[in-house]
Amino acid sequence: MKKTKLILSIIFMVIGVSLLSYTLINHLLELKDMKECAQTPGCMYCLPKWAGPTSYLLYFISAVLLLISIICFISFIKSKKSESN
Repeated sequence: MKKTKLILSIIFMVIGVSLLSYTLINHLLELKDMKECAQTPGCMYCLPKWAGPTSYLLYFISAVLLLISIICFISFIKSKKSESN
């Protein structure tokens, strides 16, 4: 049971960090592209995909995954300490 908590913690952390970095990179690239588009003469407003609700939803999901990872890791440490005592 202890090893399961540690493995879950690592899996959720890897998925959360990967999702966070992927979303952040796409969000920043889209903001840069929107800024370049706005400076082009005759350009209409670009409809954002990553700078809108999609990125905020994925940020929320990655934050939840990281929180679950931290909770699993703390639970693993507490169970390990209680076993050693």
